[in-house]
Amino acid sequence: MIIKNKTGIVITIIMVAALSIGTVACGNVTADSANSPIDDASSMPADTSQESVNQSNAEKTQEKQIFNAVVKYCTEYYQLDALPEQTNYYWTVETLSDQECLVRFRSYTGAFVNYYVDVVSGEVHATNDVPALNITGEPSDERFNVRDFLD
Repeated sequence: MIIKNKTGIVITIIMVAALSIGTVACGNVTADSANSPIDDASSMPADTSQESVNQSNAEKTQEKQIFNAVVKYCTEYYQLDALPEQTNYYWTVETLSDQECLVRFRSYTGAFVNYYVDVVSGEVHATNDVPALNITGEPSDERFNVRDFLD
């Protein structure tokens, strides 16, 4: 895990819990659908083909890669590895649409950087929220493609 701080264990537990219920994925994954394998055609809805199930699984994998790519970008861009261990920061993810998800980075300063990811092209643009200064949605110069940060 990239997070290096005293509360890293708590954040790791939260991240694992979020992963297990599908909240870090940008798709419509629920705890039930994420953990229930489809055994045979009789357990699939009538309009679902094996091809769409395979596509859905591929999208879930892609969404996790997008999240990990943004974390990798933030770690490099903000030089998070150089910060003291007690520094507190974290990421969250939410689905905005089938085409876009939001990876939100909360800095140790309390500011948020919102990374809007086009799930098809991988292009990312960012905005800044600084609650202490009542700044919301301020455009950022940060632009990148998540494909440049895929493992």
